[in-house]
Amino acid sequence: MQINEQYLERFATRIYGKPAEIALNGYEQGATHVITIDDPDGTNLAVTYRDDYPSDAPWDIKEGTDKRETFVIVKRENETVGSVGYRFAGLIKLDDLRAWYRRKEGIEDGNSAS
Repeated sequence: MQINEQYLERFATRIYGKPAEIALNGYEQGATHVITIDDPDGTNLAVTYRDDYPSDAPWDIKEGTDKRETFVIVKRENETVGSVGYRFAGLIKLDDLRAWYRRKEGIEDGNSAS
């Protein structure tokens, strides 16, 4: 299934709980989206969506997390950071993933008062 902004608007879910940590094996497929974290280290998130609903039966597509995942690998420049990626149930919007990672790492929001 091709995941575009319209599809995400319709079917994206919120992040509930913690994502599963998945050991990386070095053979991960290339990400379909990359977003910056806007931190001093130049961190970015390589994001891959998986949706197992068939595109030839749009009337059959249901909302929710069933048959959908978002997989994230943390990178700096082109190098993977750490040895795990994160798997979320459902399709998660890119802005929500950025906010999740910044909270996880304790990165201050540039717009917040100190």
